[in-house]
Amino acid sequence: NALAATPGEDIEAIPALRIRRESAVSVGGSRTRGAIRAKLVLLEGVLSAEVFENTSNVMSAEGILPHGIRPIIWDGSPAAADDDAIAQIIHDHGAEGILSQGAFSGTAQDTQDGPVVKYFDRATPQQIVVAVNIESADGVAIDDVKAAILAAMPTRVGREVTYNKLAGSVFNVPGVD
Repeated sequence: NALAATPGEDIEAIPALRIRRESAVSVGGSRTRGAIRAKLVLLEGVLSAEVFENTSNVMSAEGILPHGIRPIIWDGSPAAADDDAIAQIIHDHGAEGILSQGAFSGTAQDTQDGPVVKYFDRATPQQIVVAVNIESADGVAIDDVKAAILAAMPTRVGREVTYNKLAGSVFNVPGVD
């Protein structure tokens, strides 16, 4: 080809690709918290999910029972995912003998035991207010600052908002002194 190559554009940002890859790798698994999470994320109506586990013999600092899991999903408000479908995934892909916990429940169907109740939690949205005082010799677009802050926010259920990550994102905006 005698013509110079035309540079393309990434379909998605590298951080989003890493998150999607992490989910895709676990999708084929079973009996792990990663497999449960990956299957929950694929469920219709689920926007985000996380599965926390406690492998110790005592209750964890987060309140998870010994040898238990706490699946948490975000499926909007009002809830969009079916409780029984969530329970079925927890049952089908969770390890036997490991109890699930949470404030919500659904009924999974087991071929030998019949109906089995599985527990999970739904995420509760939290309002976060970010106030920024910006100094700029050249000027800066407020939309760029907003976009940087939003990009620094966690994209998965159960992740904390980190002050340093938010502050660092603002300093990376061109024009911010």
